[in-house]
Amino acid sequence: MRPCLKPSSQIITFNSVVCEENLKSGKNSLHSKLIMILTWNRLTLLTLLTLLTLLTLLTPKYFARGKCRFFFETSEESDENTDICPLLADPVAFSTVIDLFAEHVKTLGSVDLVMGLEARGFLFGPVLAQRLGVGFVPVRKKGKLPGATVLASYSLEYGKDEMEIQADAIQPGQRVVIVDDIIATGGTLEAACKLVKQMQGEVIQCLVVILLSGLQTCQIDKVFHLLEL
Repeated sequence: MRPCLKPSSQIITFNSVVCEENLKSGKNSLHSKLIMILTWNRLTLLTLLTLLTLLTLLTPKYFARGKCRFFFETSEESDENTDICPLLADPVAFSTVIDLFAEHVKTLGSVDLVMGLEARGFLFGPVLAQRLGVGFVPVRKKGKLPGATVLASYSLEYGKDEMEIQADAIQPGQRVVIVDDIIATGGTLEAACKLVKQMQGEVIQCLVVILLSGLQTCQIDKVFHLLEL
């Protein structure tokens, strides 16, 4: 006797079920792959954004900013409650500030002198001058320098004051960079610029670590700052 064969309809039904299961399996596999790709892309994007944020925070300017402290004891911000002592205490942060100043000054052409303003300009000025290979000139309040001096006045909140420089400190035509830690109203920087001009020198740039925006009462050209508050 011939073996009994299953009806062809059963075979077709079985094959269609297998095909359907394979199709579902393929769809599930494709769906899983799409989810994995999207998840990976999302994680990659988040990682990139995190790295970009970290790189931004690790730039020299943000690094230096992290070494400054700010005390808001009054209703208005002023240079008296901006503390740069942590920056000075950290040799890497301090060196970073000098590096940024030096790199900027080198883009300005030749420099003959660095002028530092009393008192905290004396902290940055001599080191920058040494880095640039030029001399340093101190600007002090009236009566604190020996010998013949040249004076310039500047306005205070309640009155006026004077700054001086030694009469032979700057020669006509010399190119001068002026350095201070903070610019608030800008009065002392303006007086320093006047002194340079009185001695027939040229101010090529004023450098400050911190600019306290919104407090300036003097118009000073050519100011380069690392941080702005």
